[in-house]
Amino acid sequence: MSKKGEAQILGAIVVIILALFIFSSLGIINLPWLKQNKYIVEIQIPKNITRYEGLNIDILILNPEDNVISPYLEIKYNDTYWSTSNRYIRFNERIPIGSIRPGSIEKYSIEFSPKYTASGKIHTFKFFLFEDNRILDTSEVKVYVKR
Repeated sequence: MSKKGEAQILGAIVVIILALFIFSSLGIINLPWLKQNKYIVEIQIPKNITRYEGLNIDILILNPEDNVISPYLEIKYNDTYWSTSNRYIRFNERIPIGSIRPGSIEKYSIEFSPKYTASGKIHTFKFFLFEDNRILDTSEVKVYVKR
């Protein structure tokens, strides 16, 4: 194969990869391996959890847009192992985060209490950030509760 043919193939590969990144970032296509958490910046959880302690989760949410957003947070977890005093989560509702200015980071904290049956298991918490029924971002963390 000639050098010109190799250059064309390499150029086509670069264009395809660039197009995938652009379409993924615009939400036109959903490719999990290209996913970037643009809104949920970090989920902070304690390292060691026992069944006698509460689980405090801090979620840092960034607004990368040029306008103010008012997102809602939805948390999926197994309620046979955990309880919470947050009425939104208890009644399976979305949690209003409030208005976030462009470029600002908002911190939302939630506390869960492990039930007796939670110890000795790995638990998954899934987080969904919505605005106007549009998913802005998703993330998940795994938590191990020591006996």
